[in-house]
Amino acid sequence: MNEKKKVSRRGFIGGVATALTYAGVGPGLELMASPAQAPQRPDGYIKISNNENPYGPSDGVRRAMTRAFEESHMYVGSNGITQAIADHHGLETNNLVLGAGSTETLKTIDDAFLKGGGNIIGTEPTFETTYRYLTNTHAEGKIIPLTSDYRHDLPAMAEAIDFDTRFVYICNPNNPTGTIVTDAEIREFLDSIPENMVVVIDEAYHHFVEDPRYDSAIKYVKEGRNVIVTRTFSKVYGIAGLRLGYGIAKPELISQMRSFNLGSINVIAKSAGIQAFAEPEVEARVIAMNSSIKKRVIGQLTDVGYEVIPSEGNFFMVNAARETDPIRRAFREHNVEIGRRFPPMDEHLRISVGTDAEMDRFMEVWMEVMGPADSQANG
Repeated sequence: MNEKKKVSRRGFIGGVATALTYAGVGPGLELMASPAQAPQRPDGYIKISNNENPYGPSDGVRRAMTRAFEESHMYVGSNGITQAIADHHGLETNNLVLGAGSTETLKTIDDAFLKGGGNIIGTEPTFETTYRYLTNTHAEGKIIPLTSDYRHDLPAMAEAIDFDTRFVYICNPNNPTGTIVTDAEIREFLDSIPENMVVVIDEAYHHFVEDPRYDSAIKYVKEGRNVIVTRTFSKVYGIAGLRLGYGIAKPELISQMRSFNLGSINVIAKSAGIQAFAEPEVEARVIAMNSSIKKRVIGQLTDVGYEVIPSEGNFFMVNAARETDPIRRAFREHNVEIGRRFPPMDEHLRISVGTDAEMDRFMEVWMEVMGPADSQANG
């Protein structure tokens, strides 16, 4: 086996300052308006496995959460969060249902539309929450493989719709591949299926998309189509642990979902969400940093011979060209946690984009554990 290459920190950070200056974050400024630095983990542990925002909530969001403690002794209603979401998207409050992140919203959809069985159509691998609860509703999943370029096969998904299909699930951008369905493809798909077919479009990672062919599906809700869009505050807004998300649909669909909704969102999470919408400059800086760091690390991996799927999320998938469980164990021995297995892509690893320092460390461990791609072929 070839000797594993050493990669210097200077090699990792080359070009980052220029990119961030272009994004409006110059060397003389704090990278984040707030927080000024990422939360510190114990013992140098790095967690780049769950697509979290490594910088955490902003200072403004933290202050909003602290103020919300003053209401924590009361049963508080919407606290203004439903109206804030409606205003943010140009919707009415009857277009919305709250959930504990995207996960609860997707479970609510399952419960509402899969009563008595039926089937849903989706792909694999993807965010599997909609499949996880199928046994509870005695329903089935009709799984359509991704295309050769790791994208949704919408023509095959449309073809799979039958009398028992209750809804179609599209994760866009897709987790874990980071690939997108373009706006033109979504419209063509919607025009090709029965008008009464419900289509669920999970947009948890929409903030990070740079491809101009992409657009949110919220406009199809405004057109009156049977589209449900799910969103979350867990990613760009940095409050994954607070569990706040929502679904967007026409009032008739929302009405069906509400009777299955737990109403479990606490006042601290609601207050954090309201404040997060009021800080577009923080959102923009998180997006800019994610883009710059992601491109840098992908470039480093491709430079040493690894195939990386082009990603529009705050994560990417790299082809390790071998079974990945031993690789995850080796990374854990170095205090670095990377993404879990996503069958059937068993030789790919999903890597979340962390801070500059975290991704420097990731690449150091990668070169120690994996080495360049030609060392794998020769080893």
